[in-house]
Amino acid sequence: MELSLEEQDPPVEDLGQQLQPYEHLQHLNLSKNGIRDISTIAYLHHLLTVNASQNAIASIKFLEELAATDRLQFLQVSPFKSCNARPPCACRDST
Repeated sequence: MELSLEEQDPPVEDLGQQLQPYEHLQHLNLSKNGIRDISTIAYLHHLLTVNASQNAIASIKFLEELAATDRLQFLQVSPFKSCNARPPCACRDST
């Protein structure tokens, strides 16, 4: 299952519980919005790819929970400066 909320008008700023019905979501595109916190995606245990580039995300600390699932294969969060998640997180495209 794939969901794209790319460049919404008006921009998405808070995910809140909007993604809760999508518990089997595998691919998520949240790019080009005004999102500051994506930690609510941590309960989406089937995620394989996440694109959250061009947002205002302050922390990816929640990735420790996602990394424990061994499923996340791709994460794009930019212009984030570093990836603090521990392996096996695939933070290949974090800049």
